[in-house]
Amino acid sequence: MENLTISIGNALGWSILHSIWQAAIWYIIYSIYTLSQSNISAKAKHNAALGTQVSIFVSFIATFIYFYQNATQFIDLRTLNPEDLKNIMANIQQDGFKLESLLPYVVAGYVFGFIVQIVLLTNSLIQLKRLKFKGLDSVPEKWTNLYYQAKKKLEVRQSVGIYLSNKISVPITLGHLRPFILFPIAYANKMELAQVEAILMHELAHVKRQDYLFNLLKVGIETVLFFNPFIWALSKVVEREREHACDDMVVQHVSTPISYAQALVELEELRMSMNPHLTLAATGNKNHLLNRIKRITKMETNYKNVRPQLLAVLLSGLAILTLALIIPTNEAQAEEIKVDWNWTDHSNELIIDTVKPLTPQPAQKPVTPAKVKSELVYKGNVITDTNELPVDVRNTIRSVQAQGKKIQEYYNSPEWKAQVKNIEEQSKKVSAYFEGPEWKQQMAKIEKESAKLKEHFNSPEWKKQMANIEKESSKVNEYFNSPEWKKQMENIGKESAKVSKYFESEDWKRQMANIEKESSKLKEHFESPEWKAQMQKIQEDGKKIQEYFNSPEWKEKTKQWKELEDSEEFKEINKKYQKELNELKAKKGLSKI
Repeated sequence: MENLTISIGNALGWSILHSIWQAAIWYIIYSIYTLSQSNISAKAKHNAALGTQVSIFVSFIATFIYFYQNATQFIDLRTLNPEDLKNIMANIQQDGFKLESLLPYVVAGYVFGFIVQIVLLTNSLIQLKRLKFKGLDSVPEKWTNLYYQAKKKLEVRQSVGIYLSNKISVPITLGHLRPFILFPIAYANKMELAQVEAILMHELAHVKRQDYLFNLLKVGIETVLFFNPFIWALSKVVEREREHACDDMVVQHVSTPISYAQALVELEELRMSMNPHLTLAATGNKNHLLNRIKRITKMETNYKNVRPQLLAVLLSGLAILTLALIIPTNEAQAEEIKVDWNWTDHSNELIIDTVKPLTPQPAQKPVTPAKVKSELVYKGNVITDTNELPVDVRNTIRSVQAQGKKIQEYYNSPEWKAQVKNIEEQSKKVSAYFEGPEWKQQMAKIEKESAKLKEHFNSPEWKKQMANIEKESSKVNEYFNSPEWKKQMENIGKESAKVSKYFESEDWKRQMANIEKESSKLKEHFESPEWKAQMQKIQEDGKKIQEYFNSPEWKEKTKQWKELEDSEEFKEINKKYQKELNELKAKKGLSKI
């Protein structure tokens, strides 16, 4: 059991040390990839950074397995001749201080840090679990409609819950199998519906991208490889590009990018007004929100700043070279020997187990002991003489050095210098534009307009209007709180109760039953053969009448009547008739009728 613990500790220590240069190589590959790709999307950057983290983690596990499987076996010192034993002891005395002596401290520090990371991770999970069950409230009905519209736009088919919470200051998304969105309850009545829709779309974008699941993977890698600075550098990239990718999805479905940027600004202002002392801690980077807004509104610079990436590559190469110098090397790889000194109680013989017992050799002339790669365990203390790296590691370092030379030659080439010169010229043009009179004039105009708005909002007229509005609102409030309004509402309640009682009474039910009976009788009558025969006869008579009025005989009669009415004799008779009729009415006293 003791030997197993020592083997695991030894493999873990070497895995920790090798993880640094392995991560540096992966980070160099990631940097070269991002620099070589023009107009790379935020989604691709996020996936590349997360994939690099996974590759570093896999390299760490593979290194641990390699060193654990190649742990040295025990040999039986009883099978060795005195000269071989003397050579082994000479190597132990000549090796002196080596890097292996620090492995117990490295492993102890790692175990302590790993326990701290586990405690922090457990505490975070407990806090998230509390958010799921405490301080929750339902969202307004208008928000529900916006939520379903946002789901439809983003084509999110998964069931996602949405609640208000008094435990948070910014919107968050939790869960993977049953995700739900939490929105600060304090913002419920302080944001416009368009802004709420944009923020909901951003959180639903996290659900569609399954960011919660990938974040758990990232946190797990951070917990295991907490000592590796390249892991934390890549984590910042993952977190930044994750938000950028969600922003890109939202911008595709909002009316204008400016409206979404305004929603982010409004959200940040509300958060700062509630928790001013947590401003920097909550944002993480005071320029992060500004960079997101510039990116959303297409105000970011259109050229790449390669200096941070080049600096990261150079630092990674320096880390590789430093580890290559620290880890001891030798011209030839030697065989590992592991010796365990155990004194038995029944005999004072030195016992060493072996897989391949060595055949005893006769005494020979002493020779200078050849350096071998040895690892001896004495009472649990490990002394290791590692004179060289494995061949595959040295080949990897040579390959990286060759690639570094190629990169250096490329950056010293005329083409690269021309590109850098072009970039500098473009940056100068951009800088000149922002320092030019046109831009300053625009900014001055904006400042003047903002000053006018400020003066307007501080003017007596605006204050008077606001005072009048407050007075009218107070009057309305007083009216709704007055005894008259309350009495009216009480009367309305009583009348509605009476109406409700009447509609539930037996008389109303009896009337409704009679109406239903009469309607059923009418329905039966209208569906009876007699009614249908009558309707058919009426239709036939109507057709006959229509045919008669369209017949030549009727048209001829109509023509004759018209000619008669237009004749002078008819007009004279009609005039005489009207005169006599009026005289008769006057005589009978009917002239007013």
